[in-house]
Amino acid sequence: LPAAAADVVSLEPSLDNTIYEDPPGENSNGAGLYLFCGTQASDGWARRALLQFDLSTVPPGSVVNSASLSLFVNQTISGAQSMGLHRVTTGWGEGTSDAPGQEGGGTAATVGDATWSSALHPSTPWTSAGGDFEAAPSALALVDAEGSTPTWSSAQLAADVQAWVDGSTSNFGWILVHQDEAPLGTAKRFASRESSFAPNRPLLTIDYSPPSSAPGVDYCSGDGSGTACPCGNAGANGTGCANGTGVGARLEGTGTDRKST
Repeated sequence: LPAAAADVVSLEPSLDNTIYEDPPGENSNGAGLYLFCGTQASDGWARRALLQFDLSTVPPGSVVNSASLSLFVNQTISGAQSMGLHRVTTGWGEGTSDAPGQEGGGTAATVGDATWSSALHPSTPWTSAGGDFEAAPSALALVDAEGSTPTWSSAQLAADVQAWVDGSTSNFGWILVHQDEAPLGTAKRFASRESSFAPNRPLLTIDYSPPSSAPGVDYCSGDGSGTACPCGNAGANGTGCANGTGVGARLEGTGTDRKST
């Protein structure tokens, strides 16, 4: 069979949220315009951003060639910072919380929100405060100036997406974590999926090769040698299922193979 041509799909998050370390760790920002990562300047409490994507547009059996996630920085209190995407291992939520003002401190969580202490407020805690995720980042990027669009991309990031498409790992998305949360004042603010300016929203771009289909597969065989016609409407041998006139139909095509370049 010819090699399947690669396709590219770009996806906005199906869920995103920020969790805030500030005691008692029950603030959130599910419906806010912004996501945060890094530490605040006064007390050094950390912020982490959660993102999840619906991958149903990527056909099962596809091979993921590459994946990259881009975020738009719309405010910063620091210079270049190393931030990593870590694969989340517990399901989490986005409620209706919407922080006021610049949103840097979050607001009281609503039902179903992720917070620093809860994956799903108020009844489902994380196993570890601050989120349940793989210790090693799937991808790293330096996040710098306001107006920049850092991108995270790696073989491991593509492997995460591949596992989610295959269903071998549950898709709970990624959490964006500053790689050194000890210093004060490292926070960055990003546009969320609720941003009124669509080009600034988070974007996951996936390059994949869809599965090849074997040609000439009979799904309903008119002569009874394969899958039965759904209404018992068998046609003559080799003609498929009969229509209202009692005659079957054949679908044929001509042309050249479409091959990847």
